[in-house]
Amino acid sequence: MSLRFNIQFGDSSSLLDFKDGRSSSSDQGLLQVVDYLDSRQKLKKSIFLVGQIGANDYNYAFFQGKTMNEVLGYVPEVVQTIKDALKRLIHMGAVNLIVPGSFPMGCLPSYLTMFPSDDRRNYDKKKCREGHNNFARLHNDHLEQALTELRFEHPRVHIVYASYYDAFIALLRNRAVLGFQKSSLRKACCGNGGSYNFDSSRMCGAEGVPVCSDPTKHVHWDGIRLTEEEAYKLMVEGFISGNFVRPKLRIPERWHCVM
Repeated sequence: MSLRFNIQFGDSSSLLDFKDGRSSSSDQGLLQVVDYLDSRQKLKKSIFLVGQIGANDYNYAFFQGKTMNEVLGYVPEVVQTIKDALKRLIHMGAVNLIVPGSFPMGCLPSYLTMFPSDDRRNYDKKKCREGHNNFARLHNDHLEQALTELRFEHPRVHIVYASYYDAFIALLRNRAVLGFQKSSLRKACCGNGGSYNFDSSRMCGAEGVPVCSDPTKHVHWDGIRLTEEEAYKLMVEGFISGNFVRPKLRIPERWHCVM
């Protein structure tokens, strides 16, 4: 029975310096992984989760008041950065890559709080900000196209797109079966005040900010991230079972997380 590795690289990172041959902390992270695995044979038995690169670039831009059209201009550069990171991993010997797309950011408590509107036309049927969800879908479309190009260039590399968007919407759609409280679908578990329990001036972790009694009944942790105990766990189980991924994962016989 062969030993496989499950490696997560990156977490909603801002990686626009990960290009043009420049050295960066991202490069150092890749080199540390390669040093740990110490051979291309081990790299071939590894699974890399590469992402969610670019999320903070979008978040910072929107929260600092950039217009939708301005942030749309970031998409090609962000996607190219992801593509460049994947090329570097492939060059190092990686053959199994999982690349997640963007969440429906318009459903997150942070975005619902930061971009309120009295016009119902700005919200979809799930009461999420429609414009920001459309932005997330556009990013995901560009990313999937980039992955298609990479598969053509590297036919022996298994590149899987993981749809955070579809998996998240499935959580909302099936919330009763999954045990989520209806009142929690757009509220943070750890937060303070307002319709969505999110306050950018007093975020989760600040002194006096309360935490809900049962995070497993909540989709959202702090208004930006989801709950690890339940929401993220269910999404990963969906990916492993073949849902919300294109193409399906090649499940190894054994998993060993090193990062």
